[in-house]
This record gives sequence, C-alpha cells and structure tokens, in this order.
Amino acid sequence: MIQATFDLSPPPRERFRQLLGQLSAEHKSFSDAREALEAEWVGARLQKASELTHKPVKDVHKANGYLQRVGQWDEALKPFAARAELLSGAHDAKIKDLRQRLTDLAAQVKVESGDTWLLLREISGTSYNSQGFGADAYARGAAELEEIEAQAAEVPTRILSEHHEIKHPSWHSTGGWTDYRVEVQVKEQLDVELIRRKQHLGLRDWLKACWKRGINPRVLNPYLPHGLEEKFGIDYHGNDIPKKG
Repeated sequence: MIQATFDLSPPPRERFRQLLGQLSAEHKSFSDAREALEAEWVGARLQKASELTHKPVKDVHKANGYLQRVGQWDEALKPFAARAELLSGAHDAKIKDLRQRLTDLAAQVKVESGDTWLLLREISGTSYNSQGFGADAYARGAAELEEIEAQAAEVPTRILSEHHEIKHPSWHSTGGWTDYRVEVQVKEQLDVELIRRKQHLGLRDWLKACWKRGINPRVLNPYLPHGLEEKFGIDYHGNDIPKKG
C-alpha cells in the first residue's frame, strides 16, 4: 500500500517572511536584554558606592566617580562585562545565522512588482566628502549600481535626487550636496528585502560598472584587494582587455 506524503511547510515566500520576523524579534530581544542589564549595572554601582560610603548614593555620576577614585570600578564592572560579552556573542551568532538563511532563501523567491514605490537605498553625497568635488559623482554612481542590481529583479526602478544648498559656502566647498533615493515599484516591503539580499552582479561586472562611471571601486569598498582588474582582464575604464595572441 502506497501512502501519500504531503509537504506542509509554507512556501519559500512565507518562510522568508517568517525569517524576517525572527530577525526583527531577535534585535528587539537583544535591545531589551541590554537595557535590562544596563539598569542592573546602574543599580549595582549605586549600591556599591552606598556600601563603601556608608550612606545612600542616588546619583549615578557621583557613584561612578567615587568607585573610580577608590579603585573599585573594575571589580564592580567585571561580572557585568562578562554577561554583556556572552549576551552579545549569542546575539551575533543568531543574527549571522538568520541573515545567511535569508540570503540563501532569497535566491528561491521571486520579487513581485506592484503599485507602490518603496525605498531600496538612500545615498548621500556627504558620504563621499573625502572625494572632494567628485563626491556627487560617487554618490550618483553608487545609486546607479544599486539600481542595476534592482533592475535584474525585473521590477520598475527610479532614482530621485534632492540637492541641498549650503547657505554660507567656503572656498573649499562645492556649494551643497545631493542625496539620492533608489526606489523600486513592488508589492510590499518584503520584496525590497528580497532585492537587498539578491546579488545579480558578479564582482567582475561590478568592477566594470564602477570604472565605466569613472568611480574607483575601492572608494565604495576599501577592502577590495589591488590587482583584481588585471586578474579579470579589464582596464580602468571598464572595458575588456583583448587577449593577446
């Protein structure tokens, strides 16, 4: 006799939604636990200072100063520092696991277009002030790269910009900066989260897209090793280098 089996697990899109909920809940749980630990640490400092001075200490700043003066700060902190380290370690491990599961699952879920324009990424020209008069070019280029990734999900995209003037520009200023908003027209916020976790551009194509816009990819990602362009056979204008022979 053949018994039928049924897959009762939710479809990938709903599993992705559930994982997003777990990620949000973990952040909230960690924040609450840190807040409770901090409140307990404040109480312990007040109690320790009161015991040493033989009188009630209700001002935490006075307690801090007293404990440091009498050399009791490190001793009072030790158990709380250990608990905070354990708490952070457990939280980081959970977040890393959830993010990896979301990234893996995102590859199985199709992004759905809709009627609502939602923010995918906001990029400010001030983030690239180190590039001087090229700051706006880098901000615009970063926005365009985000849009390229979103377009691969086959949903409508757009880039909005807003320029901010400086009322009292100095000799070394550009007179203002521009913020860029990369938006996608999708069904819901879940689709935005999907796009953020899908990587359509490989490293080689991403490098080419950067150089074609005249921006150094190592400004966007300082951890990129040098020599990648030569390894991938592309020049510093984003073109393929013809193979010799």
